[in-house]
Amino acid sequence: MPPSGKHIILSIVCANLAVVALGLNSRSAYNKTCSNEFGTWTYVESTKCKAGVPQQVPGAPLGRIAVVFWKQSFRGPNGLGPLVQKEDEAFSCTPEAESIQRATSASHVKHIIEPLEESGHKVDVFLLTSTCSNGMHVKLKGMYDEGRTRVAYTHFYAPTDSQFDSASLSADMILNYLSNSTQHYDSYLLWRYDVVPLQALNSSNYLSLATTYFSSDNDLAMSFPGQMAPCLFKTLADRCVGMGDVVSQRAHEVYLGLWSFECIYAKVDCAQLARFDWPQSVIYRGQIGAGRYGLQPARTCNFLRNNFGGPSCLAEDAAQTVCRYVCSKRSHPETCLPDFWNSLEDAPQDNELEIGQKIVNCSGYMP
Repeated sequence: MPPSGKHIILSIVCANLAVVALGLNSRSAYNKTCSNEFGTWTYVESTKCKAGVPQQVPGAPLGRIAVVFWKQSFRGPNGLGPLVQKEDEAFSCTPEAESIQRATSASHVKHIIEPLEESGHKVDVFLLTSTCSNGMHVKLKGMYDEGRTRVAYTHFYAPTDSQFDSASLSADMILNYLSNSTQHYDSYLLWRYDVVPLQALNSSNYLSLATTYFSSDNDLAMSFPGQMAPCLFKTLADRCVGMGDVVSQRAHEVYLGLWSFECIYAKVDCAQLARFDWPQSVIYRGQIGAGRYGLQPARTCNFLRNNFGGPSCLAEDAAQTVCRYVCSKRSHPETCLPDFWNSLEDAPQDNELEIGQKIVNCSGYMP
């Protein structure tokens, strides 16, 4: 598997947090260009965090790590090509989505949470995501607790218009939690629900940096010290709401893909940049569609199936899923599967993808 992207660490304190304006009018802000081995980009330095941000209670118990899972869960299969124009809507919160999420969440526990627990730290898990109309989202807690108590906080909200609004809402909910809690966290680690870690977090290396540095691997993973949390979450809550797709379209060109929301950035000197190797990880939403999500999705599917009880990885199973949720809604369902197989052949696929039986009609698979 290829590495998941640029890995950048930023030495930062709360007062030096900067906000990317991108279409916003930021008071007392100015642009500055930074050039180093990572490239050249522009960031915006802003004034200090607003007053009234909840702070951690002095003297509260120490030694805990907050692992926050956020953005959308139960997204289901994706990468099925032009046959399905709105894949998230078609397959999210389905039994197929649940089987993928269950295996992916098990990989989170094994490769992210347990290495931190084995280091002697208490890990509190935060779950923030949009609701499923069928109530599937409530199953997340059991997936991460695994028979014990890990989940300290859950917040399930109505689906939002964009990932930016979800980020803003999640940050605001965590701020509310912090304002009513005496618990201090040494560090926060944010991870997406659809990102599969293919190897375990190097906990000793991570912990040596987590309380001092802000680090990010695009929007796949992000970590920051506990003392930064009120300031950073306040920035996310205020700046991410209503950002729209224009930010996403420009982010990777202008900001090296440090974090795809680009609602925040850090004011640092170029000399303070360094590399940190996150666990090799990929976005996974099903076994079809090499080059879209995870680059080698069939291999990732086999990884989840062999290690975490994930679902079958045959193209045949994807065809059956299309029958259930796409073909059944077509006025001429008899043309649906031929379209699926044609689109499969026309697009690049993972060389580990196995076809299985090339079913030609949906008889027996449609609801």
